[in-house]
Amino acid sequence: MFSGKRIDELKERIVEQEKAISSLKEEFNSQAKLLEKTNSLLNEIIQKFDEFKKREELRIGLLEKEIAEIEKRRKEFEGAVTNFNSLRNRIEEMVCEKILEVVNKEISSINAKTKKFESVEEDFAKLWNQVLLLEKQISKFNNIAANIKEVDFTLKRYMKEIELNDKEKLRLMKEIDTLKSIIAKMRRMQR
Repeated sequence: MFSGKRIDELKERIVEQEKAISSLKEEFNSQAKLLEKTNSLLNEIIQKFDEFKKREELRIGLLEKEIAEIEKRRKEFEGAVTNFNSLRNRIEEMVCEKILEVVNKEISSINAKTKKFESVEEDFAKLWNQVLLLEKQISKFNNIAANIKEVDFTLKRYMKEIELNDKEKLRLMKEIDTLKSIIAKMRRMQR
């Protein structure tokens, strides 16, 4: 049937096939180990990615909260600015009204005093010059008041103007008293 040579050839082939199978087994085992390592690395990467994703979701949540807080603060600030502008406008109106009131009182007072002393021309001319001077000062004051910027305006400046007006009023009242005494002397002399 089979010759010895043929059997030896078959044995050699079987040995070669066993070596090839052994080599393939080693290759397979090596590939399996590599696949296990790759699987392990892949699982590790997936785990790290999940951890990264969770951290980023937390950061995004914190950022969204901060953005909401910033938006809330921005709206509060806008409201405060609006209130401030409204308050500033009301204060400007009140100051202008008070200034006009003071000026009108002063003008009324001066007009009443000038009517009382129409009979004395020279003294009336002096008084009238003073009234004109006061009107110029009031005009200057109105110009200053119209040009006052909110930043430049202080209550101290307003008080100084009132003090100056009060001093001017006292000075005019003294002059009125002097004029009254002069008129009284002149009337006594005419009798």
